[in-house]
Amino acid sequence: MKLLFVTDHTYPPHRVGGAESSTHDLALTLKEHGIDVAVLAAMPAGRFRDRPGRVLRRVLGRLTVREDRCMGYPVFRSHDPVGDGDAVLSRFEASAVVVTAGRYAPLSVPYLRRGLPMILYLRDVELAGMGGALPRGAHVTYVSNSRFNASRFAAVAGVEPEVIPPLVRPELVQTDTARGRILFINPVPQKGVDLAFRLAEERPDIPFDFVECWPLDARARERLLARARTIPNVAWKPMVSDRRRIYANARILLAPSMWEESWGRVVTEAHCSGIPVLASDRGGLPESVGPGGILVRHDAPLAHWREALSRMWDDQSAYAALVAAAERHSMRAAIQPAMLVDKFVAVVTAHIARCQRQRLAVGDQVLAG
Repeated sequence: MKLLFVTDHTYPPHRVGGAESSTHDLALTLKEHGIDVAVLAAMPAGRFRDRPGRVLRRVLGRLTVREDRCMGYPVFRSHDPVGDGDAVLSRFEASAVVVTAGRYAPLSVPYLRRGLPMILYLRDVELAGMGGALPRGAHVTYVSNSRFNASRFAAVAGVEPEVIPPLVRPELVQTDTARGRILFINPVPQKGVDLAFRLAEERPDIPFDFVECWPLDARARERLLARARTIPNVAWKPMVSDRRRIYANARILLAPSMWEESWGRVVTEAHCSGIPVLASDRGGLPESVGPGGILVRHDAPLAHWREALSRMWDDQSAYAALVAAAERHSMRAAIQPAMLVDKFVAVVTAHIARCQRQRLAVGDQVLAG
């Protein structure tokens, strides 16, 4: 079996978001199970960032796809991931294609045109960001990373995804944390950066680490940095590829998302080191946090957030109980890598077999006619 994962996001080491980390960990684990994997992703922005792929081909006189193996498997990086689908298939003859993030609808087109088995791994909630109506048909099946997201797509799009939570490899995130700081990853408005700043101002005795994740444009980044400079107990840090370093000093993970999270991968990563989570109740966060933290309504008054933070930071017995609960939650069977990869392979294998049966049936009809 050869699986091609497709996204129009940039990919590690250039971007280390939840979808990208989940795809990488899944790809590594599939490779260990003897399955060939490759990824098609967007090229990091440069001087040609606004040029469509067809213009780049004319200007540069060559394909816009570059291949590297810095992640341990082939990664094809393209200025036009939609338009370069056929070019990548000529270099990696996939048995099936997994659209793993981004504008799912247009990303699917090159592969549906070829009749390849398609798996859409739904990691986001917003239909508006999918680039159009989700594809349907016998060659398409769906996977979702949470029960919440699966139920949402069943209600609004009429699809019934198989639920497979994000695969997190504990050895890549687990660390003996110093437990001295509050950790907030991805300081952008959707993730609750304003609330995080206000909590840091409310508790000047607690050190906070704000770690970049999604790419920020220069103006937005400077505005956030300017705010951070006014709060002495906030340290602004760049994302690093070694995720163990991110959690090395964390006592609590703060996840006050203002939008509906599909899962919240950083929660599972934190739990692997027994780091409890203070999170909003948005989307799939209740599933990922479980007993390993405290949930607060996303629109609750600041006083409610301050009270929950104080309970976790100041009450040693309450904190110890949450640490133990986070560790137990990280070991539940439903998110163990071996179980997740087996389930994923079973879904893909069954889908490929269905597509093959359909092609045979169509062939038989043609011969009979």
